[in-house]
Amino acid sequence: MASARDIAAGTGAAATSGALFLLGTGLEPLWWATWLAPLPVLLAAPRIAAAPAVGAAFVGWLVGELGLWAYYTDRTALEQPIPLVVAVFLALAALFAAIVAGTRALLRSGHPVAAALLLPAGWVAVECALSGATPNGLFWSLAYTQLDALPVVQVAALGGPWAVTFAVLGLPAAVAALCAPATTARSRLRVGVAAAVAIVLLGGYGWARLDTAEPATGPLVGVLALDQPSDPVPLATPTGAALLDRYAAGVQQLVDAGARTVVLPEKALAVDDRTRPLLAAELGGLAASRRVDVVIGVVLTGGAGAYNAALAFPADGGPAVEHHKIHLIPGLEDALGPGDRPTLLPEPHGPWGLAICKDLDFPGTVRDYRAAGATALLVPAWDFDRDAWLHSRMAVLRGIETGLPVVRAARSGAVTVSDAYGRVLAEDRDAGRAGSSAVAAAPAPVAATPYALLGDWFAGLCALVVVAIGAAALRARRAYQVTGSDRTG
Repeated sequence: MASARDIAAGTGAAATSGALFLLGTGLEPLWWATWLAPLPVLLAAPRIAAAPAVGAAFVGWLVGELGLWAYYTDRTALEQPIPLVVAVFLALAALFAAIVAGTRALLRSGHPVAAALLLPAGWVAVECALSGATPNGLFWSLAYTQLDALPVVQVAALGGPWAVTFAVLGLPAAVAALCAPATTARSRLRVGVAAAVAIVLLGGYGWARLDTAEPATGPLVGVLALDQPSDPVPLATPTGAALLDRYAAGVQQLVDAGARTVVLPEKALAVDDRTRPLLAAELGGLAASRRVDVVIGVVLTGGAGAYNAALAFPADGGPAVEHHKIHLIPGLEDALGPGDRPTLLPEPHGPWGLAICKDLDFPGTVRDYRAAGATALLVPAWDFDRDAWLHSRMAVLRGIETGLPVVRAARSGAVTVSDAYGRVLAEDRDAGRAGSSAVAAAPAPVAATPYALLGDWFAGLCALVVVAIGAAALRARRAYQVTGSDRTG
């Protein structure tokens, strides 16, 4: 039974970790707080009874998740069913607590190296499994918390988002292993040296990769999002025609500023077979007359069905290139048909990929674009105001992972131009204003990254580490049971 001292220590650890998780996760996280958040729970775990230790991990993680409660449940955001959100929050907290319980057992039994590996490898395995098992992809990951720490996130070019998550949890796990009462002096040396080498390699690689980044010198690209009604505006209505005129005028202004490609947001208009020629006449005519590529997101309805589509009107006056959003939002886009492949827009300097908003929540989809030959991504998007930073940085991380610049125009969010190193070269937000726009030189792509070529190899390695630690623990338990029975016999 847990003592009052253990309960008090567990409560303090839960409160401290929970506060740090609140700061270090959510819609606009403080990157440094994420590294500190697990530490109070991990330091307390081997020193107190199992129940308060596991309870502290559960509560600490759960408190951290509460920063996203309104985002998931509000009608102005994702508006997910409250029972579903509660179930997801509780399940994630339980998974984190279970991994901490295993880490505690290893720390108390004098296995600090395995303990230092179990938490980061286990949580990477959780993130990877959930990204493949849910329709939301890798919508939430600890990796996104680090986008303000560019040297750290460069490791995503090697091992994807999983490498960033591993680093974030690996350091506090190593500190806890160093400080655990059962850790011997020799083991402390091994863990300390391994952690120091990992930190030097991580920081060295990040700074070295950033040091190779060249200034963006390509033709100017522009991003534009206007304040407009929430639902897509039918082009057949006077309001729709007026909105199209406003977008055309905005494109003209960006062209006057030097832009050769302009990206407009997702679902700006609702278009059907009757009004599509009107859209082509205005934006297609503008593209041909001003020698600019124009990309706009629309809800496109025709004989083949309804789609969330991106239409690209090329500067050479050719026919529009059409992309259908591959990953639709469950519940909100059930009436639309999904796309099934990457779409490329030919360019004089290399094909650019057309993608839409949630397509970039899936690392594998962006790798497919890279494999298809894309050298940049043009992305109409639509956010929920409050997630402007988070969702734009999710797209930025996809660029680091694959070596692709990302040109993203989100209404109710941020318009951004970022390079293959995650540097945001231009950004504007439309909160409280009539619109947002930005212009920047097009960044050059870099050679395909190891992650683009090898995929989720690091996540697979982490899963193997977890299996190996579990198998070793099971063998040790069986050996102890056999030895114990021999002694009692």
